[in-house]
Amino acid sequence: MISGPDDLLFGRIVLHYKLVTREQLLEVAEWQAREASSRKLGDILVDKGYLTQAQLDQVLAVQRDYLSRQPAAAAPRTAPASKPDTASAAPLSLDGPRALDRLLERAFHSGASDLHLHSGSPVKLRTHGRLAELSAEPLDAPTAERLIAEILTAEQAAALHERGQVDFAYTLPGRGRFRANAYRQQRGTDAVFRAIPAKPPALEDLGLPSTLARFANFHQGIVLLTGPAGCGKSSTLAALLNIINDERRDHIITIEDPIEFIHSSKGCVVNQRQVGPHTGSFARALRAALREDPDVIAIGELRDLETISLALTAAETGHLVLATLHTSSAIRTVNRVLGVFPPNQQE
Repeated sequence: MISGPDDLLFGRIVLHYKLVTREQLLEVAEWQAREASSRKLGDILVDKGYLTQAQLDQVLAVQRDYLSRQPAAAAPRTAPASKPDTASAAPLSLDGPRALDRLLERAFHSGASDLHLHSGSPVKLRTHGRLAELSAEPLDAPTAERLIAEILTAEQAAALHERGQVDFAYTLPGRGRFRANAYRQQRGTDAVFRAIPAKPPALEDLGLPSTLARFANFHQGIVLLTGPAGCGKSSTLAALLNIINDERRDHIITIEDPIEFIHSSKGCVVNQRQVGPHTGSFARALRAALREDPDVIAIGELRDLETISLALTAAETGHLVLATLHTSSAIRTVNRVLGVFPPNQQE
């Protein structure tokens, strides 16, 4: 068991951001209790190599921010029950044109990672991993549908109508970009917008060791960035591509759905293609890429047999392939790659 309120909160944060596993956290907590150590949980995690110092500093910053926003400990125990977190006391107006742009502007200024529009629920922002309401009033289904429809292209609106969901990217003029997913559910139409920084991050910005930059020196083979949703696969991929773009003189092709970080051509020529507007599928874009003289191919996600097969072929034929995959460990990654092939091809 984790002792002390500070260590308990710290443990919840590192698990939320998937910086350590539950097993690693319990191992360190048991050691702390067994040794009756007064050392903080974070310092022990760093000593054991489960966290980097940069990651520890980031988690402590989140912890401090959270604690600073909590009510005073001396508040009377008879005080009325607290209301749900609110992201801002400023009034929220959803009337008039481009109301969604105003919501995204609010998200941008508050440093939120996500904006949530849910029919039947208040508008919410996710900041430091916690959802907070922008207003107490729930968003009715017609208003949610109107807000989302404001920014969809005709093709995106058709995809939402036909398939029930659509992935897309949206640029807020003069501010930044958002990766978005709109979808229908039982109460109406919802959407979630993930803020994308204006420029690709550096490894240091992500709390990752600079030694990972060695992957940017490879000229052939495949590099897979794996992990659960929201753990930073796309950001790490963007950081490696940015290093290649800075330091090499090559041709980079990215295949994404949707395009997230924008890479302007620096040392390299960078061409970014989005599934839907630019190509029919990841597999179709990959087949074409092999005829477009690339040095580096970045794939937003390995989703199916054909895409994985073509990615392996590209890696075997002298290209550097970087891609993401939704798996939780190296062993499961290998099993996932092998498992998509028919039994007679796995050998």
